[in-house]
Amino acid sequence: MKTCEEFCRYLSDYLDGEVGETECRLIEEHLEVCPPCALYFESLKTTVEICGKGVSDEIPEEVRVALKTFLRTHCTMDCTQEKRSLEMAEHEDLQHVTDGSFESEILKADKPALVDFWAAWCGPCRTVGPVVEELAAEYAGKIKVAKLNVDENKETPSRYGVRGIPTLMLFKDGQVVDQIVGAVPKSRIKELLDKVC
Repeated sequence: MKTCEEFCRYLSDYLDGEVGETECRLIEEHLEVCPPCALYFESLKTTVEICGKGVSDEIPEEVRVALKTFLRTHCTMDCTQEKRSLEMAEHEDLQHVTDGSFESEILKADKPALVDFWAAWCGPCRTVGPVVEELAAEYAGKIKVAKLNVDENKETPSRYGVRGIPTLMLFKDGQVVDQIVGAVPKSRIKELLDKVC
């Protein structure tokens, strides 16, 4: 398996339970040489585990659709590109925070804050990003929504034990109250936010 396109095709079959031993071996070999796909695969496994399912069990349809939608986008990525430019749409209700501004903007915020830990080369972040922007508008005035680039800001992700991206971390009164790792449906994130509204 030499390209991310082949990897994503196999991974799509993996989601449908149609992958045999040979395909699993090829997936494993690809993950060893392609960091972006490796991180995405970890996010995929986390998403499945969060849903309370094993990879051989039936994955909820809305999660399956979201993941396969991402695969159609991600499969155009070439293995030699460990980073891809991700154009971040400017949104008046969405903030971009850094290690330097994290304490004042998030920990000392006068309302709950949702932080999206992301990276420009991360495929699942492409899936979650537009959803986060929508939620920023929907919860404007109730919850502060922000994004933090983990490549440009190493200290904060390390402090909070961020191991996979995207990670959506919810803060209230300066403390982490909940988090979600991986590409999940909008409804799942709304459930998280509604707990603190």
